[in-house]
Amino acid sequence: MTFLFTTERLQVRPLNIGDIVALHKMHSNPKVMQYTDSTTNSIEEERVNLKKILDCYEKPNNDYWIWGVERKSNNELIGTCAMLKSKIADSDFPKDEIGYRFLEDCWGNGFGNEITKGLLNYAFTQCGKTEIVAEVDELNVASIKILEKHLIFVKAYYSEEYKSNDRKYRIDKTTFLSRNQEQ
Repeated sequence: MTFLFTTERLQVRPLNIGDIVALHKMHSNPKVMQYTDSTTNSIEEERVNLKKILDCYEKPNNDYWIWGVERKSNNELIGTCAMLKSKIADSDFPKDEIGYRFLEDCWGNGFGNEITKGLLNYAFTQCGKTEIVAEVDELNVASIKILEKHLIFVKAYYSEEYKSNDRKYRIDKTTFLSRNQEQ
């Protein structure tokens, strides 16, 4: 299997139809979906969503990438990470945005921190991105801690679309690479 990128404990790959059970376990959990713009999914809804993701892999100039995150130790799918074009508040054009999601039983193990750093590195060194943004609901304290570590806070605002108080973050390639060179 070819991986897009790896970190110390994780490996990232395209999703496949065999991931349906793990994805449904994650997306049917109200705690996992609490701070997303989605609701929990039935198995049939999950099949439809997975097919859309797999179809995107085949599109030329695709700007919607969702990949599987596995533990290196056992090749178990424990989450997803994403890089997509999205309309960000106060912007007239789409931005490159990242995100991640993990099974609840994987929370608190540092995987979010690890995948964020790996995803930023991949975006800047392999995909030619020059700036990455991320948005998070202000109630999602765990994700805020991760974004504060890797990106730069831009502002807090009320999202009319999602009816939530959100926080916006960004980082450019030069800043990211110089920070990681210092470490």
